Amino acid sequence: MKTIREFWWIIGLAVLGILGIGYNRYMEYQKAEIAEEKELQRKMKQAISDERDWLRMEWFADLALVGRPDPILSEGRMPTLPMPPVEFLSDQVEVDFSLYLEWFVRNHPRSEIRVDLNERLESGELQLKLETAFRYSAQVDFIEWARGDIRFFQPVLSVNPKSLRGLIRGENRQRLQMMLVLWHEYQHLRQWDALGEDYSAKKRFMSLISPPGEPCTDADSVAEWYRYEFDAYSAECELAREWGYAGVMSDFCIQKSETDANKALALIFVNHYRGVAHPSCLAFMEKAAGHPQWRAFLAG
Repeated sequence: MKTIREFWWIIGLAVLGILGIGYNRYMEYQKAEIAEEKELQRKMKQAISDERDWLRMEWFADLALVGRPDPILSEGRMPTLPMPPVEFLSDQVEVDFSLYLEWFVRNHPRSEIRVDLNERLESGELQLKLETAFRYSAQVDFIEWARGDIRFFQPVLSVNPKSLRGLIRGENRQRLQMMLVLWHEYQHLRQWDALGEDYSAKKRFMSLISPPGEPCTDADSVAEWYRYEFDAYSAECELAREWGYAGVMSDFCIQKSETDANKALALIFVNHYRGVAHPSCLAFMEKAAGHPQWRAFLAG
């Protein structure tokens, strides 16, 4: 009796062992299949990405590009700005960042900046905001306030003091680059002014003033944002050509046709915002710029 029990016990253990081995092999097979499927999906996504990149680059292939950030243009005459105060150039003196901005505003070659922008800042109509972690030297934004039942908007000029200090201590061309930035941001204030007292229009403008950085479902909104930026950069380039200095937007400023200008700006946005913008936003932006195959960038 004991021998029979031991026999079946051994048989049971053997069966469990066989089942265990089979299960382990099955799980290894499943893992291998899952890994193979993931690798296949990765390759497919890479292939789609490569195809999109090819479609993008093919569209840009015939575009004339400068290939360097700060060319001197053949037309125009570069203005020579006055030297900043000595204390601005010293590490031994603590300077209020607003004084850097004040110097750029008051010495700007365009009277609209010296007078109108200066008055907006001094009156508080345009609020000044310090942004130490800001990636740009300056940018206009808008905030909404509520006082009881009354709602109103406040334009804000955000500035990066480190960037301002670096530019003011640089060469004449670097200081001119900040002047171009101020002129660009001033265009956004003009766009804002053009909306008058239309609350809904200003509310919409607030949502469009920053580059898209999340899934976009409304092609029209991205197109509006793109057009606002195109107009502001066009004004910046017009001034740059007067000065014979295109600054960091040179690849856009040198274009002779609106078609090529749209291509150039789209290329700048693709390269500049690709790490933060959702593919759908880039696709809609490329639609606004006139890319004939923009739909190819929407999927996945």
